[in-house]
Amino acid sequence: MRVAFALMLSAAVAAAAEQRRDEPFLVPAPQHVSYQAGSLHLDNGAELVFDGTASPRMPEIAGLLQEGLQALGVNARLANDRSTPGIPVIRLAIRPLARSGPEGSYEIQVAEAVTLSAAEPVGLIWAVQTTLQAVQSAGGHKSIRKMDISDEPRFAWRGLMIDPVTVFIPVPYLQRLIREMSAYKLNILHLNLTDSNAWRMEIKGYPGCNPPHEPFYTQAELRELAAYAKRYGVEIVPEIDVPGHCDALLRAYPEFASEVPVRPGYGTCNPGSAEFWTFIRSVVHQLADVFPSHVISTSMDEAFGIEEWNTAPGCQAYRARHGIADLHGMFHQFMNDVDDVVRSEGRQMSVSNDGVHLDAKPPPNRDIIMDLWDYYPIASSIADAGYTVLNLTRFPLFLTSFGLREGSSAHQVWRWDPTTFYSSLNTHDAIIFAPLSQKNLHLLGGEAVEYRTEPGQAERRLFPRLIIVAEALWRDGHPGGSFPAYEAKLEAEYPARLAALGWTDFYGTPEVALFNAGESTQGDAAGGNLSIENGVLRSTSAARASLRTKSSYSDFDLTFEAYIPTPAEKATVQIRGADPQGNPTADAGTIVPVQGGYLDRQTFWGQWHEFELIARGPVVMLMMDGGQAWTNNIAKPGEGTITLWAEGRDVRFRNVNLRVLPPPDR
Repeated sequence: MRVAFALMLSAAVAAAAEQRRDEPFLVPAPQHVSYQAGSLHLDNGAELVFDGTASPRMPEIAGLLQEGLQALGVNARLANDRSTPGIPVIRLAIRPLARSGPEGSYEIQVAEAVTLSAAEPVGLIWAVQTTLQAVQSAGGHKSIRKMDISDEPRFAWRGLMIDPVTVFIPVPYLQRLIREMSAYKLNILHLNLTDSNAWRMEIKGYPGCNPPHEPFYTQAELRELAAYAKRYGVEIVPEIDVPGHCDALLRAYPEFASEVPVRPGYGTCNPGSAEFWTFIRSVVHQLADVFPSHVISTSMDEAFGIEEWNTAPGCQAYRARHGIADLHGMFHQFMNDVDDVVRSEGRQMSVSNDGVHLDAKPPPNRDIIMDLWDYYPIASSIADAGYTVLNLTRFPLFLTSFGLREGSSAHQVWRWDPTTFYSSLNTHDAIIFAPLSQKNLHLLGGEAVEYRTEPGQAERRLFPRLIIVAEALWRDGHPGGSFPAYEAKLEAEYPARLAALGWTDFYGTPEVALFNAGESTQGDAAGGNLSIENGVLRSTSAARASLRTKSSYSDFDLTFEAYIPTPAEKATVQIRGADPQGNPTADAGTIVPVQGGYLDRQTFWGQWHEFELIARGPVVMLMMDGGQAWTNNIAKPGEGTITLWAEGRDVRFRNVNLRVLPPPDR
């Protein structure tokens, strides 16, 4: 009897294990899911049925499902309210849910047919994305596991901030990024449009914002991008940055400046300038006209130059008019005045927390959303004061962190909860988190940050960590299991999922070792050579020396290590061209100096460093030890050879490898 029972128990355990193996890996994990035995097979395709009168967006949402299924190899067709015998039906419905929830809630039932239900269109979009994740492929067959799902978002704001200012990002890349965000139910694309170096949005009436040498988005392009994002359930929140980070703006319009000439990195707008207020009203009006978002960000971070307000023309009159006692109060008054401009357009303003001091008078307006990104004591005091806040904690959410490195590990992102904030790092660089507030927390949600990154690197840095952020913002608590188990499942799932959306797996691109097996031509400029010995390329005299590829390249990722003994020696990389002698002339490609970033230049000499040079379309960027060292936008990118140059004795290169990349519009 005991033996029979043991056999029965063993069979039941084995059956349960087999059933779990058939369960799809859904990210973010639904709040409530139950699986039944069996699957609905889609080998004969699927018919998508919907009531077009339920919402004007129903055909559009059904079209998203159709596109997604076809990308997965399922022949799907729109059938309105008709169905064909033998073809599974997927019905989309907008109707009250059995379990009411916030906007974005949805239900899925999979039995002999599939039913996706939501109370409004955006919930139906998330039901579509879950359905697409649930499609499984085995032995050439497509199916969906029979199941019931009831799901809802934990937070309303599940975002990503991206920076196309430091390095311009083409519109097709942003469109792909929107599709990728939607796949994991991220619904806010926070688009940074201005910084010290450039304004990337067309500003009508102020042509100095968009000089001919700087690429920018036209208002028509941004309006179309916002409409594209809406189709995928994503809202674009535009950001301009005032009063700081305005060097480029103030060089074009010095009448807005607190100090002339503008100090690099300290360009600050003058609240005592009537011309500035005319400008900001025009800009906010144009933002509101282009973007339907309910929020406009004016950032107001790192206003390093506000001490100029002590002497700037008109500032003392501004200060006296408002009865302000100190600079912190003056900053708050500036914030509130800009907020009044934003509210006049029917929008809500968000700002960064680092310039806020709640003991200064006047306090910031209560309607302002506070983006909490750094300085835990300030962040927690703002949260405790009852402001509506967003969690952008620098660690681990800056996926390119300060120092412009690659940010925190996936495990550190996994450890983060949106109600906690970085307070310090321990001796092992593990993040110590603290509660964001001990009182009533008005937390709207959070967002990851991708700062100062060329498109060739962005997706590689975003994924899979951005997916883990999406999980935390959607679901209350981890879906269970250890981080290694979760990471293994994620690594097995997301490349194929994103590939269906147009993503190229960076690490899946073959890497080629240069300067071996004959892929080189010895340069002989000014009598010098780079010798090759034990895998190290080395200059052996004070004369200039070079080594050049035989093949030509256009879009690529070049990695190498370099050693430069002292500041007296130099190394450069010439890309996309050379004259017949290999000389780096002005009309022969681009010359990239091998140098450290602004944080590294004092410790640069006399040691090996790892470099990465990315060339995609007009953007060329050099990274050193994971941090940005040099970048440029090339007016006429082309194709050509790659040459390593050394000036001076004992300059060395090693481990030179190349990946050919797709062009930037893919």
